[in-house]
Amino acid sequence: MEKIEAQSLLLSGELTSCRSTQDKEELITNYIKKAENDDTNVLLNFEEFEIENKWLNSAPLTKTLTQGKVLLVDFFTYCCINCIHMLPFTHQLEKKHSTKEGLLLIGVHSAKFPNEKDSMNINDFLSQYNIKHPVVNDADIEIWNKLSIKCWPTFLVVNPMGKVILSLPGESHCNTISMIIDEAISYYGSNGKISSHELPPKPLPTETQNRKAEMMKFPSKLAISPSGEDIAISDPGNHCVFVCSLLQRKVKFVVGSKEVGREDGSLQACQFNLPQGIAWLSDEEIFVADCGNHLIRKINLIEGKVITVAGDGALGTDTSGGKIGAEQEINSPWDLQLAGSPGNTEDEKSILYIAMAGIHQIWGFFLNKSSWLKGVEYESDICISFVGSGNEENRNNCYPHKAGLAQPSGLTVDRSDGKLYVADSESSTIRKIDLKKGAVEGVVGGGFDPMDLFAYGDVDGKARNAKLQHPMGVVWDETRSRLFVADTFNNKVKIVEPKKKICTTLCGVELVKEGSFAELNISSEIQPVSLNSPTGLCLDKKREHLFIADSNNHRVMMLNLELGIFQQFEVEADVVESKTEAKRLFKSHTTPDITRDITEVGHGSDISLTFNYINMELNKEAPSCWQLGLVCDGEYLKCLKSGSLDVDQATISYSSSVPQLLQDSQKMEVANVEICLESMIYMCKDGLCSMKKVLVSIPLSISQRLDSDQTLSIDVPC
Repeated sequence: MEKIEAQSLLLSGELTSCRSTQDKEELITNYIKKAENDDTNVLLNFEEFEIENKWLNSAPLTKTLTQGKVLLVDFFTYCCINCIHMLPFTHQLEKKHSTKEGLLLIGVHSAKFPNEKDSMNINDFLSQYNIKHPVVNDADIEIWNKLSIKCWPTFLVVNPMGKVILSLPGESHCNTISMIIDEAISYYGSNGKISSHELPPKPLPTETQNRKAEMMKFPSKLAISPSGEDIAISDPGNHCVFVCSLLQRKVKFVVGSKEVGREDGSLQACQFNLPQGIAWLSDEEIFVADCGNHLIRKINLIEGKVITVAGDGALGTDTSGGKIGAEQEINSPWDLQLAGSPGNTEDEKSILYIAMAGIHQIWGFFLNKSSWLKGVEYESDICISFVGSGNEENRNNCYPHKAGLAQPSGLTVDRSDGKLYVADSESSTIRKIDLKKGAVEGVVGGGFDPMDLFAYGDVDGKARNAKLQHPMGVVWDETRSRLFVADTFNNKVKIVEPKKKICTTLCGVELVKEGSFAELNISSEIQPVSLNSPTGLCLDKKREHLFIADSNNHRVMMLNLELGIFQQFEVEADVVESKTEAKRLFKSHTTPDITRDITEVGHGSDISLTFNYINMELNKEAPSCWQLGLVCDGEYLKCLKSGSLDVDQATISYSSSVPQLLQDSQKMEVANVEICLESMIYMCKDGLCSMKKVLVSIPLSISQRLDSDQTLSIDVPC
């Protein structure tokens, strides 16, 4: 495998120097032929491994099922941010080449942490990130070792005869992988070696897949409003943010359309992609780390709108920063914390600190003109690196940019002492940053070697003798001078005394009896609780209740610290002001002008629609607009998406999973389902202006037997 990896890296380098597309195609075709005839290349047959009962999303893949397919094999582990970064790329490839056309994508989950070896946990990850291709749980890293894989992610391309022809590690080879797949499908297709067979239907859902989801889906981060009256909850599974009343236990706002996207706009129409960290600027304004979009968003509840304040939407590689927020590329922001600047730590809201998990750094976004390290001043809206070299390490250092972090995922601040605490997930540590100097110090967890990211465990103790497993949440309790830590992969919450660097289990699946909690006004007996991947924490204003985002259980738990009793934070979901009103764009024009043939879609599949406006000559002064809606059993159920038309916007795109599409229909089996596009077009032609209404109907048939996704392109004549 070392030989094929070396050849693959050489190919990737040579492709960058090719001047024309033809040169690239010839280079790749010659490479494919040479690799095919190289008898030293490894043959991959999944039947050789003892993994028959470890397949997710499919029945076991036999040699018969994989033969005749170009395989893209993705070695990943779900804790890895670099692996998560590659998911949009693999989704794109699956849409470009279907299984029938010859591409079969296979995930091999080779775990880093013990918690990741559990198939239920892997399945939760697949559900959250909408991964539908076959995945095998390589819990004993048998496949990993046989193929000499060294890092996550690593991608293999396997030809239709089962021979590995490409092996590339990391995130930086997407173009090479995409081009070789294109050429391999073309080359082997022309030689009659591509089979058009589909995979057999998925097995019946297991208990894992049947687990009941609550109103929220993988809630992640929590924050209490300055007044203490409301709690904001990021919900990456639904791509939205819930704002709930603590006293009335009601949802006040659902911010986001629950469709993946990056649109600014009203609370109902705006879009997020896997939102994570939350920070309240005031009782009306909330910052959100829009992780999947690589953006920082700002919600204004009074004005009823969402805007983008930082990030340009690209997956950034810049480790320095210094640009105006919306022009500055950033990388997987995971948590947020408001605090003072190095030059003025007492100003509690001058800097929005960002845990930039994707590049292993902490950044600062300036909310007003402030003094930075070494007395340098920056204007408001500047976004700049604060701590971390960008290397993934457990390296503490008094110089902020020589320190190394490893996927920082949680932030909190001790304002009285000017310290920012970090849940550094991949090093399994809690770190402390001096806001005045930027110096980084270890608090608990980890090992002595800064390159060792495997010093994890579940051990109470002091400093490095304490062991955590991928902690993702942390909150400072100013009353008790303690940190509460979401020890995510241990499914526990722990309490840390930073000055003494002592870490103690607060709660988990077993009854915790700890006499030392009495002095903190915390019960000496904490009720057992079965947490599943707790990722976020917050305290109410009186510091009486600890709120826990119990992510894989799809719920928020509330611990009464004095009594040691848990209860679920359940809220009523009847939000009138946050729902998109189910009103048609047209009141009378309800007979379709264009009706497509019935499209059959799978019960759990995705559907993607593209509408192309043909011969559109708009009156630029008139408000042409469109609205996409869902009709179930004759009832106009909801508006899916809407917008205005202009000469530069002649195409509308919409994508959704079928369960997401039907989530408000109260049932998954509906007799008649249709998506309708209503367009109100003001046109001017030959000096004559007119208004035209066009209604397009796409009837759907929801099938239990189909598994493949559907992509439709519809022309809308004007």
